[in-house]
Amino acid sequence: MEVSRPDPRRKRSWGLKIVALACLLISLGGWLRLAEMLRNADFYSRLNLPLGLGYFIASGVFFGLLGFPAALGLWLRRRWGIGLAGGTLILWLGWDWFERLVFARSPQFFNLPFSLLASLLLVLLAAWVLWKEWRAT
Repeated sequence: MEVSRPDPRRKRSWGLKIVALACLLISLGGWLRLAEMLRNADFYSRLNLPLGLGYFIASGVFFGLLGFPAALGLWLRRRWGIGLAGGTLILWLGWDWFERLVFARSPQFFNLPFSLLASLLLVLLAAWVLWKEWRAT
């Protein structure tokens, strides 16, 4: 009689590790944004920011709460984690572009073509990694 053995778990690809790390960094960036706003609230309130402190605090909490479950779900290879990680990356990148183009007091347009190309390449690379992971789960 032959004993059946479960298939060994496949290793996590380097791409999956990088995307999970990116989601963790998005979460960390959100919490650091919140901490910075709370720590130096009087300084930022004197700057007359267009949306005030509430916007920066809320966006810090939002990305702080969004990034960690995305990274955890991706690391644990859950289908919802793959979708959440992809959504998190695209949402964060879109939010970054929105803030860069709308709120920057002196936008740096000479670097715009490179930034657009780099953003596009990062989205395509993340989509490829997440698509491969989706097919494997």
